[in-house]
Amino acid sequence: MILFASTFQWQYLFIAVAIGLLFGMILSKRGKIDKSKMSSLSLDEFLSTMRKGTLVDCRKEDAYKKGKITGARNYPGRSGVKTSSLRKDVPIFIYDDQGGSHIEGIAKSYIRGGAVMVYTLKEGYLGYLKRQNKNS
Repeated sequence: MILFASTFQWQYLFIAVAIGLLFGMILSKRGKIDKSKMSSLSLDEFLSTMRKGTLVDCRKEDAYKKGKITGARNYPGRSGVKTSSLRKDVPIFIYDDQGGSHIEGIAKSYIRGGAVMVYTLKEGYLGYLKRQNKNS
């Protein structure tokens, strides 16, 4: 035991602790986003302001091909975050089938990716369809 104590390299312990602290700080910052950059809009609000930014349909490609809000691009799920074709200096308006927690997770991903503001459609595309069918 005395041999171990005399050959122990304290600088390695210090480096390991420093690396651990740095790694912990990086992980703790990763999950935090500025929630003021995210807002959920009613159908009327969404439709009246969506032309001021980029409109993104987050549904699967087959659903997108069956119908969409005019002007929407299709980036299913979280894959849109990796897309460099989206401008980050204008608001991003996103929707999926029903709204809710799934679309909020996607909105957070866009914010982490550098979006200036992300708006989600509360009622989702199904709410938009119901409105269109009432007007027809």
